[in-house]
Amino acid sequence: MTESLDPRVFASTCLCLAVRRAARTLSRRYDEVLADLGLNHGQFTILATLSGSRPIGVGELSADLDMDRTTLTMALKPLSGKGLLELWPDPADGRARLVVLTDKGRSLLNTAIPRWRSAQAETLKAMRLEDGRALRAALAALG
Repeated sequence: MTESLDPRVFASTCLCLAVRRAARTLSRRYDEVLADLGLNHGQFTILATLSGSRPIGVGELSADLDMDRTTLTMALKPLSGKGLLELWPDPADGRARLVVLTDKGRSLLNTAIPRWRSAQAETLKAMRLEDGRALRAALAALG
């Protein structure tokens, strides 16, 4: 005899389902405020991560974003095509690439940051959170 699960109980208690739904909602919220700049939140995140003062290797960027290298490489192509970032050969290893934010990319990022901050504030308000520390900590505890 197989055990059955009441679909209503599943839908109302499954943490994975709740987090996936929330992730889609959050993505839409952030994507909407960035859309007229020609960015989505994933692209914004890449540009923000590149905003430091030094070029960063694709492998390091991949680790920082917790993205598969192949997926990241595909995500970099349209940003490079728009002139927002450049890929340079790594002088220490000619097979590796360094990613650097261009002036155009930095300018677009500076325009996008207030929109991101607005979406962040609206999200915290909607979730009745003062800041996101507790939520980020709970999610980080998953690994």
